[in-house]
Amino acid sequence: MASEVLPTELRLAAIARARRYALLALALNPHEGLAYGALMLTMDTAPQWIEQDAMAARGMTADPKEPMIHSFRYDSLAGVGRLRDALVEAKLGFQREHFLPGPIIKQIEGEAMLGDRAAARDDLALAQRFWPHHPWFEGVTLQFEFALGDPVKALKLLDAREAKNREDRLPFRRAFLQWRIAPSATTKAE
Repeated sequence: MASEVLPTELRLAAIARARRYALLALALNPHEGLAYGALMLTMDTAPQWIEQDAMAARGMTADPKEPMIHSFRYDSLAGVGRLRDALVEAKLGFQREHFLPGPIIKQIEGEAMLGDRAAARDDLALAQRFWPHHPWFEGVTLQFEFALGDPVKALKLLDAREAKNREDRLPFRRAFLQWRIAPSATTKAE
């Protein structure tokens, strides 16, 4: 949930409402995997990751073909630093769902966080072929190139993003990319 955007009172009310609807969905159909995922999203990852993991297991048992439960479990595991286990879940989610971009984004993130640049780059190229105009991949591509990829390409992506939205200026990213392109020149200028 977007806890940074909503005031605490509204956020807690939205969480309570989401929880009620998820429980109602399970009362109507105990095999609805997405309802278990929704319950996972109403929990705080760090203090409640064991409960989240148990909820994911219940969701996978109830609805073994539901791919999004793997994405929810990826978030839970990655949130507590279990990156290898999280990547397994991301891959399972993508194997079961090729029509939505969310599962492959999780897979790309997991591969990148574990330092498998080649796999992350290959999966990013695959995702861009599947969804060439999906707005999520502009941000994922920028993040990948910014952190692990080609800094010149990342700078071009950043220029394009800023040209579309003048309010989206990120000078620290520009400075970091310029340092990655020519670290000795940037250091001497200081």
